[in-house]
Order: sequence, then structure tokens, then C-alpha cells
Amino acid sequence: MATLQTSLSEYLRTSYHPDRDYVDGEVQERNWGEFDHAAVQVFLSSWFFQHRQEWELHVLVEMRVRVAAERVRIPDVCLVARGGEIEQVLTKPPLAVIEYFLLKTESGGTTNGWPTTVRWAFQMSGSSIPQIEWATTAARQRGCRLRNFA
Repeated sequence: MATLQTSLSEYLRTSYHPDRDYVDGEVQERNWGEFDHAAVQVFLSSWFFQHRQEWELHVLVEMRVRVAAERVRIPDVCLVARGGEIEQVLTKPPLAVIEYFLLKTESGGTTNGWPTTVRWAFQMSGSSIPQIEWATTAARQRGCRLRNFA
């Protein structure tokens, strides 16, 4: 994956297509924009969106979340409680984030197991934020797990 060195203020003023994470002075590519990824992202965000009033949620897709002084991450779907302050870049912990993975091996093939390391551990100032991970293989095997980072 390609990276670019820049300041946080420059990153926050810049639009990237697709948007990118910012980690310790580096702008990092974050997704492949493939059909399976897009379809799952729409399905999950639509499902939560249908329940947003009942569960008092804002359902945000690819929302910039400032997780540390020099880190901005962009989860596939972000769930935020209604009633709080609206932020253009989140600085307060969301209720949960959802990440989708198409499981692939180093050689580009697919694997039947979860990644040994998650793309990123979603932590904000010591707050524990549930991360829902949804994954499929090329053979359309599916899995879902909930991780809580403390």
C-alpha cells in the first residue's frame, strides 16, 4: 500500500478518493473498493439505518474518527448515539465501529481464517469501543465477530 507523508492539518483539509487513514504523519490507503466490500457495507449500514430511530443512532459510513492526537481512522460503518454534539470529524468515542474484510493470503488467494492481526485496533483515549468485524472468503463463506478493545 502506498503512503504519503503530510501534517495532520493538511490531511484534515484534503479530500482523498477513496478517503484514507492518517497515522503518525502518514496518509495510508485503506480499502480496495471491490464489489463484495461495497455490498456488505451498504447492507450493514442500511440495516442499522432502518433501526436508527428505535435505537437512537446516527449511522455514519466512512466517517473520519480522530482516535489519537496523530491518528485518524475511517471505519466502514460507525454508530454514534443521538443527542450529542455533531462533529464533522469525530473526537468522542462512537458506540461501535464495523469493519469488513475479504480474507486473502499473502499470495492474493483467500484464506478460511481471520487475519492474525486486525487492520487496526480501534482505541480512543483509553475508551473501549466495540468493533464488529464481518468477513467473507472468495467462496462466500461468512463470519462475524465482536471485539472489544480496552
